Parts: sequence; C-alpha cells; structure tokens
Amino acid sequence: MVAHPEVKLRFSNSVKRAAALAHPLELYPETTRAVEWMLAPLSLMAFVLGFWRLGADLNWTGEFAISAGLFSHWQVWMVIAVAMRLGASSLRHHAGRGGAAMP
Repeated sequence: MVAHPEVKLRFSNSVKRAAALAHPLELYPETTRAVEWMLAPLSLMAFVLGFWRLGADLNWTGEFAISAGLFSHWQVWMVIAVAMRLGASSLRHHAGRGGAAMP
C-alpha cells in the first residue's frame, strides 16, 4: 500500500480576496458612502429641472434655461433623476448600511 502525503489547504485569505473581488465597492467604503451621499441632492436637482421643464412646456413657469439639445426635454431629466436615486440605493446596499445616514 502506498502512503499518500497529507495536504492542508488554507482558504481564509483566498476567501477574503474572493469576497472583496465579488463586491469591489466594499474595498472603498468611505468613497462609496461619499458618492451615495452626493447622489441624493443631485437626483433632487435633476427632478427639479425635470419639473421645471415640464412646467415650461405647460406654460406654468418661465422659460427653461436649456432651450435646445438632449437636456431640453423633461423626460431626460426624470430618467437621470431616477437613475441617480437607484444608484444611491444600490451603493447604500453594497456599503451594507441599509439606510443609515452618513456621519
């Protein structure tokens, strides 16, 4: 009978590296929180611009600041605002804070 050498494997460092690669946002939690914190007011600004443009189209408000081009449409501003809010929610989820405010 042939004796087989015993092999011991350590997975602790490998598992930590694999987990970090699975969620790269967890590598930089301060940056993730800062970007998430900034997206909330930026999405509000995009909603305001979208409603301003919608109001200008309905003659409820004054003339919109951007009169031509892609950003002269209220739908574009609403899509940008929703994308920013979804991005902020995704960053909050990946940072593992579930809704806590930034200190």
